[in-house]
Amino acid sequence: MTLNDLFAQLSYGELSNLALANKGNGTIREEDKPRIVHYTNEALTRIYARFILNEKDVLLKLYTGITNYHFDSNYAMSNEAAKFPYIMDLPNEPFNNDVLKVLEVRDQTGCKVPLNDAEQARSVYTPRPTVMQVPYAESGKVLSVLYQASHPKLSIDYPDEEVSIPDVLAGALRCYIAYSAYSHMNTRTSSASANENLALYNMICDEADEGDLVNSSISTTNTRFEQNGWT
Repeated sequence: MTLNDLFAQLSYGELSNLALANKGNGTIREEDKPRIVHYTNEALTRIYARFILNEKDVLLKLYTGITNYHFDSNYAMSNEAAKFPYIMDLPNEPFNNDVLKVLEVRDQTGCKVPLNDAEQARSVYTPRPTVMQVPYAESGKVLSVLYQASHPKLSIDYPDEEVSIPDVLAGALRCYIAYSAYSHMNTRTSSASANENLALYNMICDEADEGDLVNSSISTTNTRFEQNGWT
């Protein structure tokens, strides 16, 4: 499904009675498209946070004296201005600030590192979703971090860009977009429509959860160390 496909679905369906949907003719008014893209990005972030739909890994090069490692492209090797470039990305694969949650950490021998376990001396911590704390960081050591990634940000400049979401959650996506659209209209009728769409969004997500309809058990092979010559 592309962004243009999503516009058509919203116009025919959830937003069909709004002026921005051109009376349900399958299009969205040009002046309203940026707003709908904004709502879409918010909806995708919520869905990708609730379900593990995308897993990635990144290498962190540790520095003695640096305890907190921010998952921020300002610290990436692809950023020539970075003072401490500890995120080991590549120019053709730049880190794009898409960490939602750290799932697993391994050292350069491939062994798991305890995560958020105060009983383990080697444990690392995530005081915030986009920060990893390494209490005993040593220069030269490298950690591989597996994380739950968000959907790439959509832009109105690329209407044919893919909106990657399982079919069972496509309705939830549209409902959350409709919830956002109606909730900003500030009328009694629009408030009721917003609540209806939010309730339907939650119902679809709950059904997907309870029925295990979204395959969140993604098998990811830890190959970053091999690819970068660390073993």
